[in-house]
Amino acid sequence: MEIVKVKYNKLISDSNYNNVSFGAEAIVADGETPEDAMTNLAYWVNDKLEKLGITMNDVCDMEDRVCSLKRQADGLEQKIEGRKEKVEWLNRVLKEHGIEDAAIKIPF
Repeated sequence: MEIVKVKYNKLISDSNYNNVSFGAEAIVADGETPEDAMTNLAYWVNDKLEKLGITMNDVCDMEDRVCSLKRQADGLEQKIEGRKEKVEWLNRVLKEHGIEDAAIKIPF
């Protein structure tokens, strides 16, 4: 069997069983053994992660921030829906009183 490509992944886990995988693939060079290629690739991936300073805490912080922003976006969407309903109600009241020219236009 000839191995022409190697792949290395590093799985980083926290105490809550959250996992993030980082990795790379490399083609085995002429004159290089697959074992050497794998060792070099593992070194390269770990070196890049270290230089980037990526730790599981960083990943968890990013995931927490994304979740927080999603919750904030959901809350804003609910507020917008509530405002739309109020505007529609106000337009109905205005129309009932014969004031159609002053109808409030929803800009969204």
